[in-house]
Amino acid sequence: MSDPKAVNSELSILARMTTRDVTPVADAPLTSSRALRVAMTRASDKALGLSLTVQSVSEELLTLDDAIGTFPAEYLYISLVSGTDTVGMIGVDTQLRAASIEMQTMGRLSKNTPPERPATSTDLMMLMPLCTMIMTQVAETTLGSELEDWTKGVTIGAKFDSLRAAGLAIEDAEFRAMRLSIELPIGERRAELLLMLPTSSACQKD
Repeated sequence: MSDPKAVNSELSILARMTTRDVTPVADAPLTSSRALRVAMTRASDKALGLSLTVQSVSEELLTLDDAIGTFPAEYLYISLVSGTDTVGMIGVDTQLRAASIEMQTMGRLSKNTPPERPATSTDLMMLMPLCTMIMTQVAETTLGSELEDWTKGVTIGAKFDSLRAAGLAIEDAEFRAMRLSIELPIGERRAELLLMLPTSSACQKD
């Protein structure tokens, strides 16, 4: 028969082991890069039914003149507005424009890489579901990050005729530009999206 004292001693040791204080592990802070990755992939899936991969997200603080001088002139630029003010823009390259059109017209991506071409009003119309969904998702995924409220009160506006026209229309401020490098799920197709808004709550109206 087992010694009752030995059994009680073993049970006491086990009880102490199972009731030791465990220091909770804090959740890793949500980075702006992670928030934008999630926003872009969710927006593409919801708006286009397209599962893409965000390869990288870079962040840059710059002036309006710097943005106009360094952003690619061939992108389609769409205004971001707050109230009656134009406060920023979204830039979309030819590859992402083409992917949006292909998914909405054919339900799939073409294996052929589309050639560079000037943006049209049709491009804007076909991009509206994606861009609108991006803004919705950014507002949700940035909660708890340093970008929380960055897009508060901001909506999609009209297409700029050119990058220079964007520079004339946007209210001057210090800007944060987020550049998303994207891999499309076919062939070697790569795309890019730019999102630029003031760094502070300057675009938010009381």
